[in-house]
Amino acid sequence: MENYSQEMIRQIISLLEDGSKVIGLKLCFRHIDLTMGLPAKWRLHVVPACLVHKNNPAEEGTCINFAEDATNRDMALNPDGMLRKCPFGYLDILTPVIVDGIYAGPLFAGPCWLEDAPPPHESLVVPPDKAWLLQRLSMLNCIAMRIAHIMRSVDSTPKLKRRQVIIGYIQEHLHEEVTLEGMAGALNLSPSRTTHLVKEIFDTSLPLLARQQKLLSSLADLVSTDQPIGDISRKYGFLDQNYFSRIFSESFGLSPKKYRLTHNNDA
Repeated sequence: MENYSQEMIRQIISLLEDGSKVIGLKLCFRHIDLTMGLPAKWRLHVVPACLVHKNNPAEEGTCINFAEDATNRDMALNPDGMLRKCPFGYLDILTPVIVDGIYAGPLFAGPCWLEDAPPPHESLVVPPDKAWLLQRLSMLNCIAMRIAHIMRSVDSTPKLKRRQVIIGYIQEHLHEEVTLEGMAGALNLSPSRTTHLVKEIFDTSLPLLARQQKLLSSLADLVSTDQPIGDISRKYGFLDQNYFSRIFSESFGLSPKKYRLTHNNDA
């Protein structure tokens, strides 16, 4: 795990505080590395409406699983953010924070209530209409970019610098094989030390990290071009289209074809 500077954490908390005042909703940022050290009130919804469910043993698991698994999957499929209801009917605004091409966690605001019926709890914000929420989604995207900037510029630990080198090398070789020897050369380390460093920083192996980056890059091609899926598969080094479709589905919960149709329809 990385060590995060107190200055970085202080700046992120200050940004969340100011952003909450401007947007009119409580902002939270749940970094995927929980050792980052943000206080719970800036990582989780702690409003009374949510605590009713979080403090209920019968519902706690539903909340946790939705917040972790479903949220991370939704952020991969919605890089520009989204409006989304939780299992209890509360509405959130969410957008991903991306640092050097790597998903760092969701930034979210809420909870809101946009139903015809009266809100079940007075702590829920009742927006005037959906347009109001979409305006705040635009604001949230700007704040997410600012958080990413803070994480890049304030925390200049050696690990962060090496993280940037690793992601940069993969981005430069998206359309070819990312080799351990090539990455070791970019880091000026031995192959053995490079293997351990990638695992230490990203909690995964170099091949899986490279595959993740290639899959993420393929999302834009699926939506913004009419290239055949087989061509996109080969573009990122997946010579077997069936294999590409299978691991794409495992990562994002949709096949490449379904992802293209869904997002083209949304557009």
